[in-house]
Amino acid sequence: MMAKFSLLFLSFVVFKTIFAQRDIVWTPSECRKMMESCELLSGLPGPRGPIGAQGFKGARGPRGPLGDRGLPGEPGDSPQGGGGFPVKGSKGDLGERGAKGAKGIKGEPGIPGGSGALGSWGPPGISGDKGEVGETGPRGITGDPGVSELNWKQCVFKPDINTPKGELSFCSFLKKHSDTSLHVTYQGETHIGLCETCCKTWHFTFDNLTCTDPGNINAVFSALNLAAGGERSSLPVFMHGTISGYCNSVLGGLVRIGVSLDDCPGYPSNKQNISAVMQPNSRLIVTEVSAPQR
Repeated sequence: MMAKFSLLFLSFVVFKTIFAQRDIVWTPSECRKMMESCELLSGLPGPRGPIGAQGFKGARGPRGPLGDRGLPGEPGDSPQGGGGFPVKGSKGDLGERGAKGAKGIKGEPGIPGGSGALGSWGPPGISGDKGEVGETGPRGITGDPGVSELNWKQCVFKPDINTPKGELSFCSFLKKHSDTSLHVTYQGETHIGLCETCCKTWHFTFDNLTCTDPGNINAVFSALNLAAGGERSSLPVFMHGTISGYCNSVLGGLVRIGVSLDDCPGYPSNKQNISAVMQPNSRLIVTEVSAPQR
């Protein structure tokens, strides 16, 4: 105990002395002597202590990086013996047939195929038994009133064959219904007002107007040669003809129906009088009929 106290006291004195001389410049020789003096104050080292107990096993370190690839080895012997690379052998014999395997699992149904081509017609079948009489159907809707009796009129006249244009004749007709149609017909001479270069158009009028439903009722006559051998003929060539048609939308009541002719557009309005030895009758026939289908 006393020795430890003395050592501490001397260390304090040396420290105080060194601290008091901190501003002194020491030489290397003086520093070495001071250090040797300090070693004498600390005493000689004691004997080596015993070996301590074995410590615990440390944790496993991380895996090291992959090393470089080694050099290739020497070629081995071939299957037939000798050095060098292997040589492919000859094909072996066919083995025995194996035993029959077990039955496989049934597969899923396939996609249905397309329709086949249409077959040819088969022979006609046997006629079936006659069916029973069906029930009487309901009563139908009452139809529009029709023409219960024929309503018609005929007007006879002798037209002037030298008439160049205008109305040839007319016929007054009493139409009973407004929802019916009129059937008009001209029968008679058609060589009227013609000459070597003339063209005439015929048409019917209803109260001095042409038909618009469904359309005008007309005809065309032209290219008539009224001369023979460069001289006039006292007897013209007669030509009987018929012009006919239907007109709708004519109101009921008294209707004036006429037949007229005019020059064709683009043709001259020439005139050539012919003295007629004979002149047949012509007819204008008017009939009221049911309206047409729509």
